[in-house]
This record gives sequence, C-alpha cells and structure tokens, in this order.
Amino acid sequence: MDRSTIEQMKSLYSEHQRLHTVGNLLNLPWQTVYWWLKKEGVSVTGNKEKHGGLKDQIALIGERLFSEVTTKAVDQNKLHFQPKFDYLLGDLKLDVKTSFLRDQCSKTGKVNLRWAFNCRKQQEADYIICYCLSGELGNHSVENILLIPNEFIHNLQTISVSPRKSKWLDFKVSKEELKEFFNQF
Repeated sequence: MDRSTIEQMKSLYSEHQRLHTVGNLLNLPWQTVYWWLKKEGVSVTGNKEKHGGLKDQIALIGERLFSEVTTKAVDQNKLHFQPKFDYLLGDLKLDVKTSFLRDQCSKTGKVNLRWAFNCRKQQEADYIICYCLSGELGNHSVENILLIPNEFIHNLQTISVSPRKSKWLDFKVSKEELKEFFNQF
C-alpha cells in the first residue's frame, strides 16, 4: 500500500469515523482499512451516535445518563472499538446497560413485561449499571437504575427484570445514590 493512500485513509477515517465509508471511498475492503489504521496506530472506535443501529442508540441513552452522574469516569468507547466495559473510574471497570420495557412470552404463552440486559460479554466489569426505561427512543423516562456488582451476574447471559416483582430490584438505586457511590472513588 502506498503512503499517500494510507494518509488518505487516515484523513477519511478522522472525518467519517466509519470503516465502511472509508473503504467505499477508497474502493478497498473495510477490513483492509481497519488493518492499516491499526498498523498506523490510529484508534479505531467508530461513531455509534452517527452510524450505529437501534441497539447502539438505546445504549447511548444509558451512557449519556451515566456520564451525567460521574464526570470522572473515562469513556472506553471513545478509546477502543467495542471495549469489554464502557467506563473506567480509577481501577473500577463499569458497564452501562440500557433497556426499554417490552413484552416477553413465557413458556406457557403468558405475556410478561420485562427489561432485559445482555451481560454475557461484561464479565470483566466490576459493576453493571442498568437503566430501565419506559416510553420510546425519542421520548423516554427512567423507571429504575440498578447497580449490580459483578459477583451477582457472573456466568449469567441475561438479566431479566420484571417491573412488578424481581430479585434484581434489590439493586435499585436513585440517581443521587448512584452519584454519591461513584463520587467516593
């Protein structure tokens, strides 16, 4: 690969923050773009807000809410592509999860309302912060905030929270309690 193409690749990635876009503009596979950017020491993080799908947009809601609570935590999404946890606060690894209340059918066919949080990839986080939302993407409210130590989610794939009765509601905290907890570190 010639130097001018690599420099163009870096410049385009800086502008667009999307591997697919850079690949299309240079007529290269996005994987090639990724490889060269990493080789050149470029931090490939992407831009979930601009290019992310629905799940990314939902995740961003919780991440924004959490960043209002503690400004000292370092957002790992801005430093790494698909990090194993969202924030680093001193030595604490924190992951933020966000879910809207939705229908789930039980094995008996009964419809239950639940918030569901996938935690299979977050086994390295010391705490999981779950935002339970109601409403819809552009018009939502926070129903519950859960602060769950890693030990309670170890080896679980999903946390399923019922709005009426759930063992996970024992981990419920207010925004102020969450702020106080993390500001002590």
